[in-house]
Amino acid sequence: MNPNTLTFWTADEGLTLAADYARQGLTNAEIAARMGVSPRTLKAWRGKSPALDAAIHHGRDWASAAVEGALLRRALGYTAEELTIEDSPSGEKRKVCEKHVPGDLSAQLVWLKTHRADTWGEKAAAPRNGMVSQIIEAVKSIE
Repeated sequence: MNPNTLTFWTADEGLTLAADYARQGLTNAEIAARMGVSPRTLKAWRGKSPALDAAIHHGRDWASAAVEGALLRRALGYTAEELTIEDSPSGEKRKVCEKHVPGDLSAQLVWLKTHRADTWGEKAAAPRNGMVSQIIEAVKSIE
C-alpha cells in the first residue's frame, strides 16, 4: 500500500502512526511532512476521514493527559518503592524501601500558571496582602 494515500492513512497502521505523531507533540504541518503530504492535503483528509481526525485528536489528548499527570504528581510529591541490589559473599541481597519525593515548587508554579491563569498567569494581578504567606504555609504543609 502506498504510504502517500488516504487509503494507507485510514488503515490500522496509518492511524497508529498518525496518533503517534500527535503524541510526540508534532504540529499539523510536521505531521503532514512525516506523512509525505502538504498541510492542505492533511486538512482535507481529516475532513474526509473521521477516523484519521480522531486518531490525531486522541494522540494529542493522550500526550497532554500523560504530561499533566506527571506534572501534578511531581508538584504534589509522591512515595515510590526503590529496589537496591547488593552483592555479598552469600549471594545477592535485594532490599526494597519506600522513598518519599517531596512536592516541587517549580512544578507547583507551572501547574498554577496553567490551571489558575486568572490568579497565577503572567497577566494576573499581583497577589493580595497576606496571600503569599498563606501559599507558603500551604506548601509547607504538603511537604
